[in-house]
Amino acid sequence: MEKVLHSLIAPDALIEIIRRGWGIPLSEGRLLWRGLNDTYLVTGHHETVVARLYRAGWRSRQQVLDEHRLLFYLAREGMAVSEPRLRANGSTVAWVEAPEGVRILSLFSYAAGEPPILTPETGWRMGQSLAGLHRTLTSQTAGRRPYFQRLDGVVHSLWRMLRLCGWTAEERQRIERVLEDLASRLSSKPLTGSVIHGDFQPQNVHQAQDRLILLDFDWISEGPWIWDVASFAEAVITECGPDWPGIVGPFIHAYQMGWPRPRQEWHLLPAVRRLRQLWLWALYLRYPEVFGGFWCRERTRRAWLDRLVAPELDYGLMDLCRDFG
Repeated sequence: MEKVLHSLIAPDALIEIIRRGWGIPLSEGRLLWRGLNDTYLVTGHHETVVARLYRAGWRSRQQVLDEHRLLFYLAREGMAVSEPRLRANGSTVAWVEAPEGVRILSLFSYAAGEPPILTPETGWRMGQSLAGLHRTLTSQTAGRRPYFQRLDGVVHSLWRMLRLCGWTAEERQRIERVLEDLASRLSSKPLTGSVIHGDFQPQNVHQAQDRLILLDFDWISEGPWIWDVASFAEAVITECGPDWPGIVGPFIHAYQMGWPRPRQEWHLLPAVRRLRQLWLWALYLRYPEVFGGFWCRERTRRAWLDRLVAPELDYGLMDLCRDFG
């Protein structure tokens, strides 16, 4: 058999695996999202669940179980999250033999609703939710999931990953200057933190009537609080264009009211936003079979680099934080 990078399991085959592993009578399934992990919506006569099929080699069994442990803890503490579903044997995972290797399968409760429409009000409510998440997780550890524990370590890991794209000499110099600046800013700055979501953005939140449900904790890790704030800000800047301050402003003010952070740490928000943008780009380049190769096109690279170093974004973020003391 030829080498396979990432297979796609047919929904009917997945339903049979779930029936054997969880004993749930399901009748219909469809692929919701193909990414680093494949996500399916699976329904039966009496219930609907979400199935996540982890990429082969992407997470160890213990890393997945650490994620599930933290989700159960959040649910017990009253946080609205999509919870893992237990098998009859008490486990939350099953093995799936795929052409590229063994993949881990987990089921999660179905979170009704849709990603919220971005308004100042929903920005405020998501800031409250993130502050509540961080407060709740302060007493927890992420086990073997230290992805963002040190942001200067994230900077150094990006040097090699970003070389995968065919940059021009000028582009390479611009990226290296940004990485050197980030390493200087973040290496000596201790940041408060706890366990963080790791990929907090509007697409990972569902709104069902007046309730916000947090989803997709695949990147949950120990790390600084500001990574999640920067992740949200970067996602809103991308989605909303020039209207982003009207969403991000209420978001960060609600967060600061819910879990006050030191003023000197807020000053690092523009730098961490750049780091988040670089991290996403490196992820896209590392897995072209998932995200496609258009990220390496010259026009795309140029637009991305221009936004990476855009001073108006730095000034805008700092202006939103000016009242924090």
